[in-house]
Amino acid sequence: MKILQLITGPGAGGAEVYVKDLAIAMTHKGHELHIGFWGYAKDFGRNKDFEDNYLKELEKNNIKYFFIGYESRKKPWIGIFKVKKYINETNIDIYHSHFLYGTLFGLLTKKPIIYTHHNIKFQTKKIIFIFFDKLINRYIGISNICSDALRNYTQKKITTIMNGVNIKKFPKNISIRKFKNNLDFLAVGRIHPQKNYFLLVDSIALLPLNIQDKIKISIAGEGSNKDLENLKNYIKNKKLSKTIHLIGNQNNIPELMSKFDIFIMTSAWEGLPISLIEASISGLPCIVTDVGGCSEIINTCINGIIVEPDNAQKMADAIVSYFENPEKISEHSKNGMKYSNVYSIETSTKKHLELYQEIYKNNSF
Repeated sequence: MKILQLITGPGAGGAEVYVKDLAIAMTHKGHELHIGFWGYAKDFGRNKDFEDNYLKELEKNNIKYFFIGYESRKKPWIGIFKVKKYINETNIDIYHSHFLYGTLFGLLTKKPIIYTHHNIKFQTKKIIFIFFDKLINRYIGISNICSDALRNYTQKKITTIMNGVNIKKFPKNISIRKFKNNLDFLAVGRIHPQKNYFLLVDSIALLPLNIQDKIKISIAGEGSNKDLENLKNYIKNKKLSKTIHLIGNQNNIPELMSKFDIFIMTSAWEGLPISLIEASISGLPCIVTDVGGCSEIINTCINGIIVEPDNAQKMADAIVSYFENPEKISEHSKNGMKYSNVYSIETSTKKHLELYQEIYKNNSF
């Protein structure tokens, strides 16, 4: 099949990396993959070096790509006609958008439109979503809770396909984490209100000093100048500059994770975070807020602590619990490595291709 996937841009986000890995896996199974980017990394405040590496990886795997142009955000007809022209020239069989606005660009293609919703949060009001719902033939939710959220917006069929990660990218001999007197924590994700890093800072500030002195927190992610400056100032004002470090965008997350002891996520909302799956595969015990599909991963892998959202004291208590119950670190580490293979990119690819075949052969929505 000739498959077109649309995504916002070649950035460092979980959805963007997931689309790339899906495309590569599908190509290896003999399908012809195309990716349409809404804009460039700079249009979304993302890292240019990451974009360059992303595009090189597509080229290496013979995946074709094109840029729709971010000006189509305000002039949608530009995107509609550009996508129509591209599909006519390439004879695409499957049209699959990973952002809602991308479904609009399929308006004149006469192709069934598939839309994956990557979050539990909807940026679009229901009355406006009705318009997009008329364009979309089949929905995909990346977790059970995402699919449930979609059901509040549409009566059409929804298929749940869990996010997946390319397990081959991870070191073969991953060490089981063990308790140490000093623990290194890692948070991964862009500096943005969604990730709620202010909650992370607040929780560290609430720790007893004897625990606070034994931990280091590294936050890997890019962000706007404003968001970065606000977070830096907040950390400074809490007198935690020696404890919490912003290490910027990282190109090799599996390698990075191998250097840490515990993964921590304080998000205000999520879908099924790729970084949490990566942490589980890496054998990192995890502390996460109960948002989106985070609890689905932790309950499947039995590898961490789930904390109610926006509660700094509960987050601090979870950190302390690993010091009070040190045996849990190795237990959660083993479990993560044992059970996380259910989130492999191979499984996600297989389920996507089955859905594509169903739609392609039976014209079934």
